[in-house]
Amino acid sequence: MTTEFFTVQAPRWCRVRADSTPDGDFFPLDDDGFLGSEHIMAPLGSVATAGLLVAPGDVAREGATVLLGEPGAGKTSVFRSLVQGLPMWDDPFVPDGADRCVWVDGPDLTAATWDEVLGSHLRGLPSLAAGQGLSPSGNLTMVIDQADESEILRHLPSYLKRGLKNKDVRGLRLLLACRTGDYPSGLTSVFHKAFGGCSLVDLAPLSRSDAVALVDSAGVGGEQLISKVVALRAGALASVPLTLELIVREYQARGCLRGGAKELFEDSVRLLSQEYDPDRLIVATPATTWPQRLEVAGRIAARMVLSGRRTLWRGSPREGRPRTTDLDVSTVSGGSEQTSGCQTFEVTPTVVDEVLSSGLFTASGNHRFAFRHSSLAAFLTAQHLISRAVPDAALRRLFLVEAPDQESAGIPVSLRARNTIMVGCS
Repeated sequence: MTTEFFTVQAPRWCRVRADSTPDGDFFPLDDDGFLGSEHIMAPLGSVATAGLLVAPGDVAREGATVLLGEPGAGKTSVFRSLVQGLPMWDDPFVPDGADRCVWVDGPDLTAATWDEVLGSHLRGLPSLAAGQGLSPSGNLTMVIDQADESEILRHLPSYLKRGLKNKDVRGLRLLLACRTGDYPSGLTSVFHKAFGGCSLVDLAPLSRSDAVALVDSAGVGGEQLISKVVALRAGALASVPLTLELIVREYQARGCLRGGAKELFEDSVRLLSQEYDPDRLIVATPATTWPQRLEVAGRIAARMVLSGRRTLWRGSPREGRPRTTDLDVSTVSGGSEQTSGCQTFEVTPTVVDEVLSSGLFTASGNHRFAFRHSSLAAFLTAQHLISRAVPDAALRRLFLVEAPDQESAGIPVSLRARNTIMVGCS
């Protein structure tokens, strides 16, 4: 998102991890919620050392690199900058022997597609036993982005272990991005064995000066806007590229900001419900209002989040079959919803189409849609449940996991960021 909205890229930093433990406060923030100044920056071009902040380009030059971070932190943008200028594998105009890139998005990585999108490329690597040296087709950079969105995430270590077994990986650079709490730690040992090492790093949040520079690039006074955000005690939102963009969009549309972090996010979601992709909207003028679209989006979000679905399937039987992570769009319509203004309306297929055409959603492969970002789905799920006065006991059963001693319960790591947003709604 940031490469399309902001016209400059803020310099990003990563903190080198010593192990694969998913927990830990790796980035103490300053009083306003931005990356603090007490971190030690490694000199550019230096060897990565655990605990230091390094530039992504220095830590991901070769071998295997795992970039961890929360949704919206900017992992995709970092990887795109690392492979900038590299042609895609299937580019017919690239000469033989040139370096290439294979980019795979997590939602597209399934048991059925593994061989097509990754397995075949791993088989094409030279064999260690044959001693063939580097591949004649040039060096290969393999990117697995949004690995946490893959339905085979838990089995990814075994898939990659088999694919990399006895392969000469000197001509392979592997970059994998994953949500921190979802990262399968077994991948680290797989990469260590195959590559002789693995750079495991966390993507740092933005500093205040970086946030100001990004806002300036969007044509808004950065220092003035960030000061307003800090005054609303929402600086932590501005330290994340995704939510910083939402804040700037809202400020451009309204000319002001209101409330705290929850209100800022809520206003941004409302704004996205009023935006449309002209290539996806069939009718010139929507028949639905934005409050209606938000209600239906909440219905969709709740069904997806509570059932573990990640994408919406909109194809026909002739065009393939839904995955286990798909929610069939045809099951969304039916019945009625009520807006906060007590307006009742029928949820027809046409209404659902208009919701999917709004800025809340984006295409996610052939015949599939997904929320523009998982944090949007989390927020709308929270609002949907709260508006229906779901009992506290039911919420506990949905989101809390008992500890082994059965005397306490807590939110799983993989749900913490999502539930932070939900708590803010209550």
